[in-house]
Amino acid sequence: MIINKIPDIDILFPDSNVGTISPSAYNNICWYPLVFRRFAQSKFGGEYRKFLIPSLSRHQYLGSIIHEPFEKRIHGLVPDKVTYFSMWSELTTKKEKEILELYPSLSFFDLTDYNKMYSSCLSAMNIKPIEICNQQHTGIHKCTEVRVFYEDLILGYIDKVTFIHGDSEIIDYKSGSILDNNNNIKETYINQLNLYAICYENTFNRKVVKLTIVHTDSLTEYDVPILRDDYISMIEQIKNKVSVINKHIRNNTIENIQILHEHCKYCEIRHLCKTYINSNLQDKKIVIGDVIECFNRGTLVLRNLYGKAISISKWTDQTNQSAQSALIGKRLAFTNVLQPVDGKYKKTDRTIVYELPKL
Repeated sequence: MIINKIPDIDILFPDSNVGTISPSAYNNICWYPLVFRRFAQSKFGGEYRKFLIPSLSRHQYLGSIIHEPFEKRIHGLVPDKVTYFSMWSELTTKKEKEILELYPSLSFFDLTDYNKMYSSCLSAMNIKPIEICNQQHTGIHKCTEVRVFYEDLILGYIDKVTFIHGDSEIIDYKSGSILDNNNNIKETYINQLNLYAICYENTFNRKVVKLTIVHTDSLTEYDVPILRDDYISMIEQIKNKVSVINKHIRNNTIENIQILHEHCKYCEIRHLCKTYINSNLQDKKIVIGDVIECFNRGTLVLRNLYGKAISISKWTDQTNQSAQSALIGKRLAFTNVLQPVDGKYKKTDRTIVYELPKL
């Protein structure tokens, strides 16, 4: 079995800076994952993703897939349901293949969701196609996936822009839950769209007078408040945060920005975060240890970071004893495992295996 080998993270932090951030990063409490992804991407390109714990949530992947057929529908390139379904099938198949290639220890990955496909298709068919914006009059070469920026600090892509008497409306498509427990638009979305507005006005020198979230399943529209009085403070907060991060990068103290919080269990690099691994928040479905023994029935014995012996069964082809023996002494991380009995884990169809550097 092929195991993704994660390099020594220290080599990913040269004397550089974190670069631009996306508007969605504004609400991040811990920015360490952003730094890791930035430098891993600069060193390994698209291959950097194989070092991350991917989201195996069908909903999250489908939410990102929806944007492409919606964009093409807006420009009249998806005239009917048959075209939409064909594009949907092509995009989901491509994503499934991509995930399986990145994480070879996965047995399968299925994005089939007919309810989401039909509901999003019905919504898309209710969208009236528009003409591409006239660059001569607006300064904008298209109305979807509009690239916007603020200096060298923020870079983002707006789903759709429409025009209201010479001013602009920013529209963001979302497929998940828009409202919080108090039935208000989630703060993270309010901040994200306002940062889009800041960047849009900076990029095109056109005023934004309306911010809208559109739910892709129902085309329900949500008016997002414009927080123009907060724009200066929002930019200053980002500048200060980025300045602190860049200082830690230069001083090689980047781990000091790791902050534990309730969303750590969803973080893509939680298997690499010493702060998280050594905390009581550690995901019980993640097992990290040094391989000390292997058996011919596909079972490995590891000694975890606390010195306790644990076993992983059904993790590989039990006939390939030599491949298992070659793992002795290596530090492995198993994600998404079953723990039927304390200290005895089982591989599942969704288990991903990494080889970690011994630091």
